[in-house]
Order: sequence, then structure tokens, then C-alpha cells
Amino acid sequence: MSRRALVLLGVLGALVVALAVARMRTRPAALDSAPPLGSEALTQIYGGSDAADGPESPADTDPRAVARADAIVGQVVLPSGEPAASAVVTATAVDAAPPMSVTTDAGGMFELSGATPGTRYAVEASLAGYGPAIVIGAAPGQPALRLVLQSGRQIHGIVTRGHEPVPSAVVHVGGPGVFPQRSVVADSRGQFSISGLRAGRYEIAATATGAGSGFGGRVVLDDSDAVPTPLDLPVYDAPVIPLEIVDAVSREPVVMAVVTFAESSLHVLALSVIADGGFAEVSYLPRGDYAVRVRSPGYMPYEGTLRVSPAGGPQTIALSRGAAILGHVRDGVGNPVAGVELSALVVTDAGARWELQHTLFEDFHRLVRPDGTPFWLPVVGFGTDAAGAFQLSGLPPGTARVVASAPGFATAVSNEIRLELDQTYQPLDLVLEPGRRVRGRVEDSGGGAVSGALVSARAPHVPAWAAPVGAATPTTGVFDIADVGSEIVLTVRHPDFAPTELPLTVPPEGLDGVIVRLSGRQLATMSGRMFTSRGAPAVGALVWLMRGASPLPVCQATVDADGWFRAAHCTAAPERLIASYAEHAPLLVDLGGDLEPRDWELPLGGEIEVLSQRNPVVVSVESLANIPAAHWLPPQLSLQRWSRERLRHVAAGGYRVRCASDGYDDGVVTVTVADGARVEALCPAPVRMVEFPLVVVDPQGAPVANAVVWVDRTDPPLRTVTDSTGRVLVRSRPGIWLDGEAMHESWGRGFLRFYAFYEAQTDPPRIVLDQRIGGDDPAAMIELLAGWGVDVAADGRSIVVAGVRDQTPAAGTGIRRLDQLLWARPINEFRLSVGARRDGDLLTYELVREPQ
Repeated sequence: MSRRALVLLGVLGALVVALAVARMRTRPAALDSAPPLGSEALTQIYGGSDAADGPESPADTDPRAVARADAIVGQVVLPSGEPAASAVVTATAVDAAPPMSVTTDAGGMFELSGATPGTRYAVEASLAGYGPAIVIGAAPGQPALRLVLQSGRQIHGIVTRGHEPVPSAVVHVGGPGVFPQRSVVADSRGQFSISGLRAGRYEIAATATGAGSGFGGRVVLDDSDAVPTPLDLPVYDAPVIPLEIVDAVSREPVVMAVVTFAESSLHVLALSVIADGGFAEVSYLPRGDYAVRVRSPGYMPYEGTLRVSPAGGPQTIALSRGAAILGHVRDGVGNPVAGVELSALVVTDAGARWELQHTLFEDFHRLVRPDGTPFWLPVVGFGTDAAGAFQLSGLPPGTARVVASAPGFATAVSNEIRLELDQTYQPLDLVLEPGRRVRGRVEDSGGGAVSGALVSARAPHVPAWAAPVGAATPTTGVFDIADVGSEIVLTVRHPDFAPTELPLTVPPEGLDGVIVRLSGRQLATMSGRMFTSRGAPAVGALVWLMRGASPLPVCQATVDADGWFRAAHCTAAPERLIASYAEHAPLLVDLGGDLEPRDWELPLGGEIEVLSQRNPVVVSVESLANIPAAHWLPPQLSLQRWSRERLRHVAAGGYRVRCASDGYDDGVVTVTVADGARVEALCPAPVRMVEFPLVVVDPQGAPVANAVVWVDRTDPPLRTVTDSTGRVLVRSRPGIWLDGEAMHESWGRGFLRFYAFYEAQTDPPRIVLDQRIGGDDPAAMIELLAGWGVDVAADGRSIVVAGVRDQTPAAGTGIRRLDQLLWARPINEFRLSVGARRDGDLLTYELVREPQ
């Protein structure tokens, strides 16, 4: 792949595309026929471009441009609409085949022959002096493309290293209207230029072999005609960082992963590398701290921080597989249903709610950027095979429901399933009922038709935030919704009316003539004026109206030139107001039901002065009021030893200040800020932490791999699995006694109380597996399990599941016959933790029973 190959796709762009799919759908999309991500989808996600910029629909293309089954055809035009002669058009297939390139003729026409039918391509047109035009997901045989080159400003400069030019350095730019981020290769003199940029603030970085600029470079382009000053973009020596991406449980290298480095987690500009076989080398990050994210098929997303020292050195990142659910989908008479679309509605332990569907990296296809680094595009979601079987993997811990939908059937939803990391739940059987139909009309209070109303239907037991089936009403106000169940809740929303819900029972033959009468009550609206502390209108201030614990506003507004704001069509009655403006603290107000217009003054707020002690620390500050990041982004500070730094314009209220230092436990202090006052946050004296191995051995002293280890009195308590050498790594405060327990289905269990020494010891502590799984009283463990519905058999050292009784807490948890039990630990009288081994996999279950 040439270093000058065109930029095609970023993994973050692919995820946003997947998440931006409309939640209201009349039918689940076919798993194997997803539409291409063309200009229309990109415009919806990333915002519209100038009228003459960006890829457009093929309506105005030359009628001669008719594609053959093995060709991609189209026209490239300038921003003015004139044909772009001699533009270079490149198409790259998602299977990483060599790209195809052609040059447009005098009319801007092009034909890329030899394309593989049914294959998706990323097509890019470029011409010196203009920004590129990109279409992602084009296929041969489709209607002709029309690629409009981008107009705008140009930045140019030189990449230097020690004041010497760096030939063939790669320059990366990200910012407004740049999708994906742009990258160019400097010439033999280190010079580069990037055209077609709109006015705005851009981030810029450069990479070369053994060197990089790091992040933090900024370029501001205005609307003037002045030629931007040439940039001197220096790169600095970068150490070699061997990366290893491993499975968090087995510690084996993952097959494939994409590792992305950026200045912060919400980055505009990023650099990526592929870890093939779990290994990669990075040699373009100079000394500093970087946000790192890792994506790999079948694993949970990873986000963290990478600290690069001048000496470099190896780095290991462990990925968790998350939970998995296996099952089947059948129709009402027991026949398997193939091609069913499945998703998991998950409420995580932190309260986040999301639908895991097309966002999962189940299938990957490769596209390449100019420096040869692959990006990835997930192309399908979850579905059943010919036998009706499915597997949902990579699920986060929390409470989940599985949703199955297919044409001609009503959506089926499972009962709640409690998920934990690295567990597999099976089998889950879902039955699809024949779909039913609801027809009717939406009217106002006078009986007139209401157009533009969104009518949706969902089963009562499905979470309200899950995607329903539905339709929008035309001018006649009628709606026709197919494939609903026997019991539904019909919801109608319109900007001019309050939401209306109507429970319905739908007979097998369908339900006709449903009239939904919308009330004349308008949705809540709030207006007022917002001023700065000096009494001037706070032009551009952001105002959010909030309700409950949700981090999202029920409505929002921006302050105009006269200081007025008007937040209309609130989806619920607001309870709180949050406003933010530059050089002021966020305004936090409890409305108490008062929505009358009034004047508000933004406060200057207070100050937090953070002081370090004898160690350098990284300090994070978190508001106890959970101020949304749109109004106050929690800051992070890097302090040297015996130093201080001040945070200004902090809203009144409580804050949690966390001080982190390598080799020491995090110190946390809570402070309260008052308007017009300063409060000191002194980082607590660092508490030293030690790391040392703990070894699990059999009675003969041989190491035992895949043993489950619990260590109490660490913070948090440790629960992990031994590696191939029988070891786990324990991190603890020194000078305390720790309690360790290890279990293995073949060797039994063992206990050890051991001391966390201040200095490294020659011989690590060892837990000997010299007891039965049930401990000194296996009969008590068997009786305990029987009380929860699990019947077991003991054969001396092992305890094996003989069966699970119906109508007990164990029923439906996924525990199966012949599972080898490792532990049964009561959490309290209503919850029991059970661990088992099945075919080499470690499974954990939580049994729950209702209080009597």
C-alpha cells in the first residue's frame, strides 16, 4: 500500500455511524443488506457542508455515467459545479485489496473498472488546491456518483527535527468538517500543504520513524483572504514502545486489535496502530501522557492512559471479553427462524442505558490511511443462523434483556438477565409470535388530522428507551404499523402537543379504526434573560433545563444578542436550570416548578487551589453535583512535588479531588466551594503500594494454572485467575496481613494468610491446594446449594452439578449439569455467588431470591 494512498475511514467515525442509525424504524434492517454509508448518512452525522461542497446525490450527473456490474462510475466537479479535469479518483475495497485509481477526463467523468460485484468501496477524489470528496460504501453497478471537491483555505509548512527537514513525514489534521481526519505525506524537503479547510480551529500532528510531534498543535483559520503563515512543525525523539494486548483472563495475546492514541478521550485527532497477534511497536510518541483506546473483535472497549517515558519500554493492556449470551429463536410451532436481528438492551451498573446492536465489532473490514495504519468498519450486527442459533458477546456488566425481531413477527423480549464480565449465559430460547397490525388516525382536540406525528408501538414489558416500531403520520393523520404483539403501548409524539400513550390489546386479525386524540396542552416552554457578572448580555451562553437524575436536558437554548433565551418543546417539566459561559462558573438553579420568565446572572464562582506534597501527582476534580461535561469539563492537572495550581470559575458545591501518583495509592479529598471564596485541596500524603506475585501450587509443589484466586483486604478485593506459571499479581498497601484463597476443580482449594512486605522478597507466598472444594464440611456446602435449587454430587475432591430444580433461584441462571463447582459464597441472605468451570471456561453466577 503506497504511503500516498488516500484517507478513507476512522474507527470512531464507523462507531458514530452505527450509533446514529435512526431509532424509529418500520422494519429491522436486513443483516446482510445494510445500505452504504454515503453522503446523506455522513451529512446527518457530521453536519451539512457548504452548499457546493461535499459528495452529493447522483441526480445531476451526466446520463452517460451508467455503471456496469463490475465498474464504479461518476463525475468529479469543482465547488462551483464545473467539471474537475485531471482529478485523481481512488477506490479501496474493505477487504484491503490493492486500490484502483483513475484520472478524470475533461468533463470530470471517471470509470473504475474491474471492481468486484457486491463489494463495498471507499471512493475518494482529490485535486491540488482543493479538499477531497469521499463516499464510503459505494458498490459497482450502483447509480453514478457525484463527488464535489471542497473549497476553503490552505495550510502549509515544513516538518523539522533539530531544525533539519524531515522527508516523508506524515502530517495529520483534524477539525471542523474534516471527516475522516486528513493526512498528507511531506515531500523530500519536509514540506507539506493541505487544502480545502474551512474556517475553524484545527489540531495538527506529525509522525516520522522514531519521532513525533505529540499532540497539542493548534491551527486557527479565519474567513479572511490572508495567506496563513507557514508552519514549522517540529518532531522530537520518540522511544520504541512494544505493545502487548492480552486477554484479561487467560493472558493470551488477542488475535487482532486497533490501538488509538490521542490527547484526550474526546479527541479530534488520533493516531492508530494495529496489534496483529496481540503485538505492535509504536515509535512516534514522544515523552508525555496520552489517552489510549483499544478495540478488538469479541472484547469490551478499553480506554485508559499511556505514560511514555524517555526510555520507552514494553506496555501491556488487558482486554475483557465481557459477558456472552447464547440461545435460539423459534416460531410458535417450534421451527427455527433464521436471519432474526438481535440486540441486547443493557442497563449497566453505573446507570448507563444502551442498545448493543450494530456497534459491536463482530465482523471487521479494513480500510487504510496514508501511513499504512488500518482502520476498521463493522458491517453487521447480531443475527440467527440457519438453525435459529445466536450468540451475543462483548456485553458489559449490568442487567440485560435480549430483543429479537424479524419481518412478519412481533418483537420478542427476554426476561432480565444479570450479566457479569467473562460469563456465558445459555441457553436462552425466544419465541416469535406472528405479527399483528394496528391502523388508525391522529387528531387534534377538534377532530382535525395531525400530520408529522411520530406513532410508535412497543410491548409493555420492553423498556421505554428501547427502539420501538412506528411511523410518521402524513397530512391525513393516518398511521399503519405492522408486526406488533398482542399487548402494546401506542405512543404518539408531536412538537406541538404533549406525549400521549394508549395501551391496546391487538387481536390476531389486527386492530383498525384507532383514534388518538392529542390534547391541546403545549409542551413546557421556559424563557428568560441571561447576563454576565458585569451586567452585559451573556451572548452565546448555553442553557439546559434538566429533570431527575438524567444527564441529558429535557430542552435547551442559546442566549441571543439581547440576552434572551427560549427553551421550547421540553419533553418533561423542568426541575433544574444549568447555564454556562466563558470566564464564569456554571449557574446551577433549582426551579421548584417556577417557569416564569425572569433575569439570571451568571456567577464568577469560587476557586480550588490544589497542593501536592512530596510526590508528583496527576489530579482529577469531579463535581458531586454531576455537572454535565457540556457545561463544565472535569479538569486534570499535572503537579510536580511541592507545587500548587489554582482552578478558577468553579461553581459553588462539593467536589472530589483525586491525586494519583505512580507506585502509590490514590489519595482522595472532598472540598466545598463557595461563591467568591477560595478553598485549598491538599493532596493526602501518598500511601505507598507494593506489587508482588502470589503462587498457587498443588500438594506436590507444582504450579497450578487457571486456578481462581481471591485475596481479601486489598482495595478493591482481588479476584483473578492464575497464569500458566500458577501466578497472580497482588497490589496492596505494605505492612498488612492479607487473606488469600485459591480454588481449582481438579486440585481442590487452599487458604493462606500472608504479609505484604515493604521490600521485594526472594520467595513469593504460596497457596497449597490441599483441601477439598467444599472445605472441611462439604456437606454444608451441598446443603447450602440445595437450598437455592442446585443439586450436586461430591466425589471426594470435586463437586459436580447433578441438576437444577425448576421454580428455584437457580432456575434460568445458566447453571448446567456436569458443571464443576469452585465456590458457593453467600453475599447476604438474598444473594449467593457461585463459581463453576465448564469445558475449561470460568463461569460465575449470582443467585437471587425475593425477601419473604
